[in-house]
Amino acid sequence: MHFRSSELHRESRRWVQEDFMRIILQDRTNIGNARIGGLQKALNITDAQYSLSLTVTYSRFQNKPDTPQNREAGARRTEPPTKPARKAYIGPHILMPTMVVSWGIVATLQGLVKNYRGLLAARFFLGLCEAGGLLPGVSLYIASFYPRSILQLRLALLFTATSLAGAFSGLLASGILHMDGIGGLDGWAWIFILEGILTVIIGIGIAFILPSSIRTAKYLTLAEKDAAESALFASHGTPGVSRDSKVNAAQVIQTLTSPHLWLMCPLFFFNGTRLFGLAVFAPSIVNALIGNHPVRAQLLTVPPYAVAFVTCLAAAFVSDRWGRRGACTIVFSTISIVGYAIFLRSHNRAVNYFALFLQTVGAYGVPPAITAWTANNFAPHYKRATALAIVLILSVAGGILSTWIFTDPPRYARATTINLAFSVAEVVFAVLNILYLRRLNHTKQHEKKTKQDRAGVTEKGGEESGSSDADADVRKEVDDRDAGFLYTL
Repeated sequence: MHFRSSELHRESRRWVQEDFMRIILQDRTNIGNARIGGLQKALNITDAQYSLSLTVTYSRFQNKPDTPQNREAGARRTEPPTKPARKAYIGPHILMPTMVVSWGIVATLQGLVKNYRGLLAARFFLGLCEAGGLLPGVSLYIASFYPRSILQLRLALLFTATSLAGAFSGLLASGILHMDGIGGLDGWAWIFILEGILTVIIGIGIAFILPSSIRTAKYLTLAEKDAAESALFASHGTPGVSRDSKVNAAQVIQTLTSPHLWLMCPLFFFNGTRLFGLAVFAPSIVNALIGNHPVRAQLLTVPPYAVAFVTCLAAAFVSDRWGRRGACTIVFSTISIVGYAIFLRSHNRAVNYFALFLQTVGAYGVPPAITAWTANNFAPHYKRATALAIVLILSVAGGILSTWIFTDPPRYARATTINLAFSVAEVVFAVLNILYLRRLNHTKQHEKKTKQDRAGVTEKGGEESGSSDADADVRKEVDDRDAGFLYTL
């Protein structure tokens, strides 16, 4: 029985992953809106202190990454790794909403800070709420529900939430700034408070919607659950792990020694620098372009994010249809190259604003492609989980770098030059990864054909094909090293 696309669409419509990520990413990046709304002046902090307040948020992601030991599509270890048999299982329908609610509470309290120390503390605890790595966990969670061939569009719904967060936050901030003085609070403080409260409400609602697995999805019939699991087994062997499964150290080591993992890592670092930089500094860039008009700047940040949202989803649909993650990465990185080159050379405000569109589209179009590319090319579960944890940590490391390179307004030449170079490097590493994976696929196909010829296997089949049919119901865990596993290019 096949899991039809209509059933997948039905399932994806039921999920709120895009709203989920839009809200929490909005709380991470709305400090950029608050900055041009007067936060930096009100707290009397320097540019360096502002950058440090951003860094402490991201540094918490680095201290305790989302590894297979810490999360197994919702399972979290609560004891030292010296006791692998003892494990507390907390389903994602509890774990992730809990993280979001705690995140929202801290985000709300940012609106009450009165000085630099208070801001540092709030940003530290904001990062602490996601110390386990929410983004890798959600990415792995989605990969545990969808076959390889249609994964990028589903991840695009996740990552376009970041562009929606920028657009939504800009719209809200432009209106919220008019609340300046209400309750004795500045307008920038109300940005944190109102958007943080909205996050808490969304987090509570998600707890009643997210399933812990396909088998527990109440909105699917039994036949649809069977079909979905069959599709996942056919795609990458297993949809996830059980409560009693143990961390497979061999799979973790195999992942760490896979060359294509280390070809992916620079892509995530380079893109993370561009993505997180734009998410936080886009309001400041626009405000500098138009000459310090905070409310107008908030509104002008909306169109680039809206265009990025549409193009990202369209590209993900095409990429899924053709199965070309690398080509998608190259196209969006090239768009970024053009955008940064124009911004660096032009002194015309309108032209530079257009260049910001290209930068935003390029930055937000890459993450769904490279995340799907990573998830597609590592199997079984623990290899996929390890790979996603590592590459997304590198993405956050790029975010840390981004907080320190936007130092020379209004043109931000330093950040523009670095991001231009990183965009070029993305193209190079994407091409190298395509060539490497293509060579591996060619080797696998050659070895498989040679083995079949030696065994006397024909397309018409014989006893071997009959026995394979008999064993069709035996679900073997697929490994990406298997001859039958072809890497996605």
